[in-house]
Amino acid sequence: MDHQLYFLYVDASGDPGASRGASERYILTGVVVPTETWESIYHNYVLLRRYLKREYGFPVRAELKGRWLVWPKDADQPTIYKAIGNRQRRFAMYDDIMTSLPAILRNSAVLNTHADKINRPSSLSHYEERSWERLANRFHQLLKSAADGSKGMIIADNNDNHAVRGLFRKIRVYNPIPSKYKSGSYNNPLRLIVEDPVFRESAESHFLQVCDLISYSLLMMKKKAFRKYSGDKLFLRLRPILATKASPDEFGVIEV
Repeated sequence: MDHQLYFLYVDASGDPGASRGASERYILTGVVVPTETWESIYHNYVLLRRYLKREYGFPVRAELKGRWLVWPKDADQPTIYKAIGNRQRRFAMYDDIMTSLPAILRNSAVLNTHADKINRPSSLSHYEERSWERLANRFHQLLKSAADGSKGMIIADNNDNHAVRGLFRKIRVYNPIPSKYKSGSYNNPLRLIVEDPVFRESAESHFLQVCDLISYSLLMMKKKAFRKYSGDKLFLRLRPILATKASPDEFGVIEV
């Protein structure tokens, strides 16, 4: 990566709650987009959206969400999704998107965290804070591997803004990391990430919607869901752009 500014777009699947009725898993997905190639990436993604309009009748400016794509009877789903058709056709559209993303995002990287709340129960704050900490540290590692002076900025779905903003103000100053070589930890402040995270409604950002589609595809893979439609394999389309370096997981997924 060259010396420049990098955006990290972030969205989630599931919720961070630990109480009865909460989701079984919580996933954060971040897509790293260099500002140097932001315009060309955006242009190519809009071309994909125009293709989806021609092939599936899905409006270019409509919000894309993984959950709405795979659940035709979702009560929150906008009526425009009905034009796509049955579930088989919806998964065909999902597959077209995921297959196209590695070429569109070829100068980018995809980061993911996964919290299995069934097998690793914890508190509500742990899932959210720990997921964001792990994602931010992974992003910071990528920035450090770039040329000296490269910085990063985070643009996230408009959710629990106050808690996430407070976390980043803390870890830019105090970010303890367990030492690999001796007992205890050392401080690794995330000073290459500038400003507080900027929060936007996902309906207003194509890249946040891409994060949503990726995180939901990872959720389906982890749950082995929709195997009849190969929904559990959609995430595998992203292999070329997954940030797997120095990760024990073959897909680079950070377990929380």
